[in-house]
Parts: sequence; structure tokens; C-alpha cells
Amino acid sequence: MVNFLLHTVQHLSIGAQKFAAIYLLGHGMIKLWLIVGLLRQRLWYYPVSMIVYGLFIAYQVYRYTFTQSVWLLLGTTLDIVIFALTWHEYRSLRNAQRSAIARS
Repeated sequence: MVNFLLHTVQHLSIGAQKFAAIYLLGHGMIKLWLIVGLLRQRLWYYPVSMIVYGLFIAYQVYRYTFTQSVWLLLGTTLDIVIFALTWHEYRSLRNAQRSAIARS
């Protein structure tokens, strides 16, 4: 697997390698910040996370139109799954909070 990744990256230009590195680093840092908020179950993080994931998805689809990279499709698919899981958790948490308020 590592040899495959190394072979894939070697065919990219230096500019493309730099862009990929900066994009993936930024992508990871933003997602890490969101994950911390989601783990704390702060309700306002959920819509923010879904907006950010939606922007990542839109940008990756836009980039795919130029590159036709399988890696972008895999990343986009993962972001869509994360978006769906975040939406599901948000609805569950929001409903649980509403039920707790109604019982009080």
C-alpha cells in the first residue's frame, strides 16, 4: 500500500504536492477542532460541522472536475459518510435535550 501511495505521489508536480500537503493539513486541523467540539456534545458544533463538511464536499467535487482523481472521490465519500453520521447524532442529541426539557 505504501509503495502504491509513493508511486502515485511521485507523478505529481511539486506545486500539486505542495497544494495537497497544505490542503490535507488544513483539512485535518479543521476536522480535529470540530471533533473536539462534537465530543463535548456542544449542540452548536453540529450545524457548524455540517456546513464545513458540505464546503469540503463541494470543493472536492469541484477539484474532481479538473483532476478526475480517485483519491478525491474517496475523500469525498468519507466526508459524505461523516456528514450523515453528524446529522444523525445531531438529531438524536437535539431530540434527547428536548425530551429532557419537556420532562422538567
